[in-house]
Amino acid sequence: NCADEKIACPYSELDRHVPSGAFSYVVVMTFSVDDDVDALLPILHKDFAYLGVMGSSVKITKIKNRLLEQGVPEEQLEKLRGPIGIPIHNETPKEIAISVAAEIIQSKNKP
Repeated sequence: NCADEKIACPYSELDRHVPSGAFSYVVVMTFSVDDDVDALLPILHKDFAYLGVMGSSVKITKIKNRLLEQGVPEEQLEKLRGPIGIPIHNETPKEIAISVAAEIIQSKNKP
């Protein structure tokens, strides 16, 4: 599969639209901690090849703390990557996108 379809749905329905499995690479990118938490809650129980969240280390810590407060087990949070992207001192949106894509490729090709 490839990312060739766009689906607009409430975060609560993401589990129905985001397939799990060894070929599923998921990146959550929203504008707020609350939205990231809402997007993650329905899919955290699934197994993905890669599950990452866009944001700073401070934002990722806030997200993980909120998820713990919501009752998400720590072992589910261990599979969550963040901050994401290869550290290339990126600054522009294009550089950030390339660094995230590079990390996903690195994850896919790990021995």
